[in-house]
Amino acid sequence: MGSLDKSWKKRRKKLFFNLIYFYLYMEWNDFHNCLLKSHIYTINNNSELDIVLCGNCQMATIGFILNKLLDYKYNIHIIISWFFENNGFNNFNMFEINRKIKNIVSKCCIFIYHLHINDYGIDATILPNIIDNNCLKLIVPNYRLDYHSDNYLKSLDILKNNIQNSNFSEFNFIIHNHKIVNFFNTCDHVTHYLLFLQSQDIVNKILNNNNIITMNDYYDTNNRSYFKQLNYIILPGKEDITNDISLKTGIKVDSDFFDHFHYYNLEKFDWEKYISSYDDLKNIINKEHAWHHWTNHGINEGRIYIFN
Repeated sequence: MGSLDKSWKKRRKKLFFNLIYFYLYMEWNDFHNCLLKSHIYTINNNSELDIVLCGNCQMATIGFILNKLLDYKYNIHIIISWFFENNGFNNFNMFEINRKIKNIVSKCCIFIYHLHINDYGIDATILPNIIDNNCLKLIVPNYRLDYHSDNYLKSLDILKNNIQNSNFSEFNFIIHNHKIVNFFNTCDHVTHYLLFLQSQDIVNKILNNNNIITMNDYYDTNNRSYFKQLNYIILPGKEDITNDISLKTGIKVDSDFFDHFHYYNLEKFDWEKYISSYDDLKNIINKEHAWHHWTNHGINEGRIYIFN
């Protein structure tokens, strides 16, 4: 009986930490699984006002943050444009999905989107043309920087053009500061903190308050404190700037970096609870080994960070 009690307590503790983590964040894999069922992710606030976001996976994080910043006054609909092509058109009723997408887009009052060069099976290039005349259209930059390859300079030019051709040219501070500030977790994913600032600027445009985001906002301690309290979609991956990358691009190895796991650290890390939460980690025998596993593997696999 005692062993059963211990087993139950262990499972209950694991469930507790997972619930806390899920409350704060949703992993991309969980969001992906939701899309497989619903195709469009909707945060239903029982409002008569609808916001539609259409673009790459960054829109998922922006949508969740906007929901909080706008005080839950809008229904939020998130369309990941490449999702159906990547997961195989044959696995979906594309006729019905397109009908549903066009219906939602045509009735929304705010349409936030990336500029598309492909339709991805959902007419992504023409969706901005079917919205109501009174609808607010906002083009968000597609943030991507290929700092791994010889295409770095070309990729930087594309990023610059994406920013300039959007409604958020003020985010050109990324171009000016990208060698001393690491705005990216991976080539394809900017930091969630930058997406938070992007979301703030979207709110500025919606409210028409003439405020814009600048580099000062990036360093603002109040912004950083508020960001830590938000729940949002976590986009996968975290890459460090290596010496090789720095030599190719000029990006500093020790460039400034801030994101949701910036305030995770070894001192707070409860390594014993971490390894006890996963059966395949039983061979880990010390804190340093456990920390190395979480920072190099666990965070990308969606495993929970457990703190003292």
